[in-house]
Amino acid sequence: MQQYRNATVYRRITPPAGVLGPALAALGLLLVVTAPVRPQEQPQERPDRWEAAAELTFTDTRGNQDMSLLTTGFTLKHRQTEVYALEFKIQARYGSSDGERVAESYRGSVDFGITPASRWGPFLYSTAEHDPFKRLHVRVTSGGGARFVLIPRGPSSEATLSLAMLHSYEEQSNADSERIINRNARWSVQLNGRHKISEGITLNHTAQYRPVHDRLDDYLLNLETALRILVTRRIALTMTHEFDRDATPAPDVRPNDRLLRAGLLVQL
Repeated sequence: MQQYRNATVYRRITPPAGVLGPALAALGLLLVVTAPVRPQEQPQERPDRWEAAAELTFTDTRGNQDMSLLTTGFTLKHRQTEVYALEFKIQARYGSSDGERVAESYRGSVDFGITPASRWGPFLYSTAEHDPFKRLHVRVTSGGGARFVLIPRGPSSEATLSLAMLHSYEEQSNADSERIINRNARWSVQLNGRHKISEGITLNHTAQYRPVHDRLDDYLLNLETALRILVTRRIALTMTHEFDRDATPAPDVRPNDRLLRAGLLVQL
């Protein structure tokens, strides 16, 4: 009997020329089309950490008396107050009448507070003043203390009370232009408040009392009340009343000064 063996025959099938390339291209296109589409990441906007505002008031009269009075102010404030608060303020006033200078003063301040979001926190404070019409060549006060939140910051109101100990350096002059230098330690008690009267109308008030540490009748007093009315998102009308009292001014200088001004405030 003849024996037969099982055999497996493999045949190599070669695709026709010119078919393999288009087939691979079609497969790649199919994979690209059916692949899941990932959402495109939007670039994150950097938070605006600083807030700046400029104030301008100008008065000009012509006729029986020619007078021009310019008051400017600039404020720079750190907006992210979770850890600290930082604020710079500069104010300048200049006036002339009939070609003569009748007003000139400059004032600046720096306020640095730690943990402002807490109920209370420490702060450092410094101011500088120059007013030749008060015969005040320079007054620099610097120190630190604690700030207590009376009304937490909200959409309609807020209030804080500060107590600090300051070192004060004053350089004045008398009628004979002789320099008078005073160095004192002063207490500082300051109350700040803000109240939103209605939509777009805000009332701000600041009161600061700075007596010499052992002579409470020798003091500096500043009261400032400001009404702000929004015109646009960045422009507001402002009306401000300011009262300053120096209980021991330079010789032949009145102790009280009052200033009423109206102008524009621009958020930069």
